[in-house]
This record gives sequence, structure tokens and C-alpha cells, in this order.
Amino acid sequence: MRKFLSQSESVRVINYMSEHFGLDKSYFEDKIMFKTKRTIWLTSEQFKDYIEDNQEIESIGIRAFTGRLEQAGPLKPTTYFAQILGTKLNKNIVELNTQEVSSYLKRESIKRSFMAQRGYVMVSFHGHVLGCAFYDGEYELTSHYPKKLVQYIDPKTVY
Repeated sequence: MRKFLSQSESVRVINYMSEHFGLDKSYFEDKIMFKTKRTIWLTSEQFKDYIEDNQEIESIGIRAFTGRLEQAGPLKPTTYFAQILGTKLNKNIVELNTQEVSSYLKRESIKRSFMAQRGYVMVSFHGHVLGCAFYDGEYELTSHYPKKLVQYIDPKTVY
């Protein structure tokens, strides 16, 4: 069952994206968010009536976040949402070198310090956002590259 985010929930998500990733709040002006069990979806506000009238449709739009708003802690942006946002983000982005991007795509941890805050960060290679990872704020970046995509990538051909 899906449910539109309340005003306070929407504000929490928008503030998180603005404060943690530098996304301009205006990005969300013509969009609505709704949630299913562990996912927040983002779509154009023009679909609001359609979504309300067609409860049998599970989703419409992009799967933007995983996690539960009811729980403390940050939401995890999905890889697809991260890639769409790309250059619209300007905070907590970590740039990987060739060896590190290979490790990231194989879902391995990367051990080094980054100029980023603790929490989810966007992972970039040559200025292109690849997806999301969790940074412990000190010395470990944990890949959150989707397991189902790993099989399609040969990390040796990334560069």
C-alpha cells in the first residue's frame, strides 16, 4: 500500500538532500513523493490524481530512497536517483581513482580518508556519479552498488 508523504516528511527529505548533498530545494517544486514499505518514490505532481485513483498500481516514477522515515537515521538514495541527480549535487561527493572504482563496482570497501561527512555519500568517477556508498567519517567507504548490476560490469573496462 502506498501513501503520500506528509508535509513534515517531505520537508525532512528535502532538507536532508539540501543539507547533506547540496541539492537545491527547488528541484522538488513540481514533484511529489509517496512511500511503500521501505521505499520512497518520486514522480511529477501531475500524476497525483492518477496515483490516488489507481491503488492497484504499485509504483510510478523513480525509486528515489530506501529506508523508513519512521526510523532515525538517513535515507539511502538509490543508485538510479543518484545518477539522475549527478551534477546537481555539490556536497559529500567522493571522487574515486581507477583502482578504487573497480573495488566499488565489486561492492568492496575502500580504505582511505575522504573529504566528506559521515553517512551516505555519492560516489563519482571522472565527474560522473556512479551511485551511493556509506562513509564512516574516518577511513572506510562501504560500497552500496546494487548487487544485481555487478554481474553486468567488467571493472577492468571502466577506465
